Amino acid sequence: MIHKWQKTRLQVKGLNQLRLINFLKSEGLVFFELYFLDNANLQLTVHNKNLVKLKAILERYQYEYKVVFVDLARFCIQCIKRRIGALVGCVFFLSVILSSNLFVWDIKIGGLDKVPQNMVQNILKQNGVHKGMLASRVKQNEIKKQMMSLESVVDTTLHMQGTTLRVQVFEDLFG
Repeated sequence: MIHKWQKTRLQVKGLNQLRLINFLKSEGLVFFELYFLDNANLQLTVHNKNLVKLKAILERYQYEYKVVFVDLARFCIQCIKRRIGALVGCVFFLSVILSSNLFVWDIKIGGLDKVPQNMVQNILKQNGVHKGMLASRVKQNEIKKQMMSLESVVDTTLHMQGTTLRVQVFEDLFG
């Protein structure tokens, strides 16, 4: 049984089409789905193992041909086999890019008027927050509790924006 992905359909242009078909049969080429489109054009489907031999015969007898259908899966598999290094490189590159968003690469602290920045940085260090750590390991609740214990701090938000951890401190400016 010949699967669809093992066949290629060609359109052949030239005179003496019946003579060409008889010659291909005598050469042992198996083809199917033979259609006569007009006086000078025919379309046939050939098994891929005979494709090289068919193209050589058509070129030798100066027939024009063009590939009408090649299964995409077969084509992709051949491309991957030829370019396995590029495929491995692309997979590695994408995995690095996608996994880099899982880490904290920058820390921005905002909203400080009364509270010194080094106090906020010390609280972050005490909780293990540093550049290069996994973003999921940031202990937001503990950091918020410690920030709220500082004088004049009303609220604190921590959120990831890309690869940046943004710490926003809201202070009681009137108290």
